Amino acid sequence: MEKTFLVVGVSRYGLALVKQLSDLGATVIAIDINKEELSIAEQYLNLTFVCDARSKAALESIGVSKRHIDHAIITIGGKLDATVLTYMNLMDLGIPRISVRVDDERSRQVMERIGATEFITPETSAALTYANQIISDNIFEHIRINDKYSISEIKVRKSFKGIQLSDLNARNKYGVNIVAIVRNRETIIPSAETIIEGDDKIYVIGTATKIGKLEMFLNKE
Repeated sequence: MEKTFLVVGVSRYGLALVKQLSDLGATVIAIDINKEELSIAEQYLNLTFVCDARSKAALESIGVSKRHIDHAIITIGGKLDATVLTYMNLMDLGIPRISVRVDDERSRQVMERIGATEFITPETSAALTYANQIISDNIFEHIRINDKYSISEIKVRKSFKGIQLSDLNARNKYGVNIVAIVRNRETIIPSAETIIEGDDKIYVIGTATKIGKLEMFLNKE
């Protein structure tokens, strides 16, 4: 099922995250207090709001409490007070999962004391990796090879009826290569005749966007 993300803060890290999540087909809402930075994010998104997330009333005014948001990511850098207030407001508004950018160990400790459990680092490259980790509940491992290609582990849903790799034609249809399958703790180096079965773990090389499209096919109910 397609997820909806709320990204608070669209400076360098937030912008990279917004773009990657959008490329992967997610619904993304971006908010920032800075109109100029938000205008860049508008190139990739339809839902952007100039909003001071330190104010619960401001968040309510743009409908955060009424939208179905699966995951909020607070990417505000260097402003611990703003991060704390934003986190508390999103908690009060019932967002089920909240990730927080922390720039140092002190910031992490402060956020842990108010209940935060999921943290992200501020590097832009980390944003691309993190987007691939959170876009789907079925992509568990994501290792970047270079700026373009990654290796990802995809968990195939149990109810999947099975398909032979030659029929899947992953390289031509999705632009990815399936390099290994793990089934009942046994690793299989696949051939064209190998069948992907429900509950398999498959290891795929490709761009994040194309891996995401294959995952959607394998796990679409």
